[in-house]
Amino acid sequence: MNELSEICPEHKFPEFEIERNTEEAKKTIGQESLENPEEKIEKEEFLSSIKDVIKRAEERKRELIKDRSKEAKEKLRGINIKDTEWINTGRKFILEHKENPEKIRQFWENYKLAFGKDTESWRTYKTGILTGLAVKKILEEELNMDFSFSDPETDVDYKIDGWGTPKEDKNTLFAVQIKGRSWANLEYDQQKRLISDSMVMIFNRTEIYTENQKDDKEIKRFKKGVRLFLKDNKDNKNFMAMFVTLPTGQERKNGPKKFINDYGEPTEKVRELFKKQFEKKMAFK
Repeated sequence: MNELSEICPEHKFPEFEIERNTEEAKKTIGQESLENPEEKIEKEEFLSSIKDVIKRAEERKRELIKDRSKEAKEKLRGINIKDTEWINTGRKFILEHKENPEKIRQFWENYKLAFGKDTESWRTYKTGILTGLAVKKILEEELNMDFSFSDPETDVDYKIDGWGTPKEDKNTLFAVQIKGRSWANLEYDQQKRLISDSMVMIFNRTEIYTENQKDDKEIKRFKKGVRLFLKDNKDNKNFMAMFVTLPTGQERKNGPKKFINDYGEPTEKVRELFKKQFEKKMAFK
């Protein structure tokens, strides 16, 4: 089994100079590679090249989901890992160019074009990028934590999006799963549940191993992934799991203001509610 320090080191984002490797393309995308496999993508070419890469991966993924064979599952895992790499690269791009509105606009324009009419996949990618950035900002700026995103393999295999450690308590480690929901306000979700009770869910080690009838399927899947992680990796930390659901879209009640803008910046209300829920839930752990 691996030591915990080996599986969740400080995350290193994929570089913008990405090798166009023929064999890697066949394994993860299942399509013919581009010409000149040794050629590297420069930063300025990233926005235009990403369209073709994501489009081909999405097409191949839809084919493999229908195939139940072990080989297909492994290929699908490879594509999901590549998806996560692109999401992490998108997050890094936004952080690096947050002072350049034109770069950010062009980035989102190219990302959307990559999916064509597949608006569902487009929303999934965008939500993954923005909610991840928003959680990172809130944990670091509001709750005084160090936060890093998981490496793509850990994300895919264990359903853990990132890792949070309080700066004043290095013996505590949070495995974090992040989701986005299209809420119209910050009071109730579509099932009429109080968002004040469902934005941040925290589970201690005992609760991770406890089945709860109130857990929805996504929380059950997250707990299962965390249990598998703990089985495969040794640790001596105070290990906890955090399931976060952030609102996406616009708050209709008070006008056309996005809960999370295109730079991954959450509104003050979202920050406030997140912090309040986190502190409330931790008081009982």
